[in-house]
Amino acid sequence: MEHLIEEMLTLHSSSATFRQAFESHQITQLFIDAYKAVLEKLKETLANSHCTEEGENGNYVNSWNLRILEKMSHLGLALALDNAVGGPQKQEVVLKYICFSTEGLTFASDS
Repeated sequence: MEHLIEEMLTLHSSSATFRQAFESHQITQLFIDAYKAVLEKLKETLANSHCTEEGENGNYVNSWNLRILEKMSHLGLALALDNAVGGPQKQEVVLKYICFSTEGLTFASDS
C-alpha cells in the first residue's frame, strides 16, 4: 500500500496525464472515499482497542499506519493544490479529511 501511494505521488508530480485524470469528479471522489475509509478504520480500531497490561490506554497508530496516513495526506494536498481538481472537492479534501484527520489519534513512537 505504501509503495502504491508513493508511485501515485511520483506520477502526480511527473505526469500531466495522470493529473488530468483527477479532472474527473468520480476519480477524485474515489480517492476521497478511500482516504475517509482509512481514517474511519483507524479511528474504529482505536475506539475498540483494549488497555495494555500496564493499564495505559492502548489507543495509538503504529508507524506503518502513520506512514500510510502521511502519504495519503500528501497526495490529497497535492490534489487539492492541483488546478485539475474542482473547488468543492479541494475543500472536502483539505478541510474535512486532511486538516482534521488526526483528531483523536495518538501516534506510537518509532523506538
